[in-house]
Amino acid sequence: AVVSTQSGHYGRGSQFNKVAGTIGRNIANTCEKLEKLAMLVSNKSLFEDRSTEINQLTEIINEDLSGLDRMISELQAFSKNSAVQVNLQVSQHSNSVVVSLQSQLAHITMDFKEVLVSRTESIKEQKQRRDQFRLVSLLSYLIN
Repeated sequence: AVVSTQSGHYGRGSQFNKVAGTIGRNIANTCEKLEKLAMLVSNKSLFEDRSTEINQLTEIINEDLSGLDRMISELQAFSKNSAVQVNLQVSQHSNSVVVSLQSQLAHITMDFKEVLVSRTESIKEQKQRRDQFRLVSLLSYLIN
């Protein structure tokens, strides 16, 4: 009976580790998407409008962040409510993993917000440049 109980605990610990690993990989994938978004946003080209791609990627990242938040909350509930908490060491480890994932998610979320602010500024700058270009073109037309 002791062996089956312990294997049940290891099974739950293994489940916890698998889910935590999946969350970690999803965080890494979201970081890659965020880097791509930051690159697209930093492109200051007046004539190359990538707003559709930027908007799609922004929506995907937003969904990723929401999903990651939900997954971490579920992992935290699983670690608190399951037999994984067999001893203090396992409990502390599970808590450390959850806190680390939450911290990574918080950093990505802050980076995402910074990219969105940069995007807003970029849109304003592009509009100003377009307006200036149109004004110069209009003046040139009127002069000639």
